[in-house]
Amino acid sequence: MNRVILDKASDDSVVTIGFDSKDCDADYRMITSRGAEPIEAPQDRPWDARTAYVKGPGGLTVEIEQLLSDTSR
Repeated sequence: MNRVILDKASDDSVVTIGFDSKDCDADYRMITSRGAEPIEAPQDRPWDARTAYVKGPGGLTVEIEQLLSDTSR
């Protein structure tokens, strides 16, 4: 199942849409191999997630997020 992630932010910003991932690195490799422009390669984050970012159309940023402590997947 794919899920869209909506996070609360303290400021308005250019749109970022996040997608839940079971394997952030594999999903990042797949979409960049198909022409997505990388912004930030996968990294572990302090909020217990692994995320990567690519540039989407019209100033859209796409986030791929894999929760590291989620053992239900």
